Amino acid sequence: MERTCQAQLLVEACSRIEPVLIDPAAAAMTASQVGGREADRFGFQPLYDWVTRLEPDLFG
Repeated sequence: MERTCQAQLLVEACSRIEPVLIDPAAAAMTASQVGGREADRFGFQPLYDWVTRLEPDLFG
């Protein structure tokens, strides 16, 4: 997600093209299909484990 946001900001900063907004109904339908908080946590957990293994003092 971070890289996607960075790419979006770079495109907007370097061009005069107006962004195309996602239809709210399509965004809501996609959100309902992708999952909720548990799916987010499940996807984030391996990254968190990796970071804490590399940098054990980062959050302490």
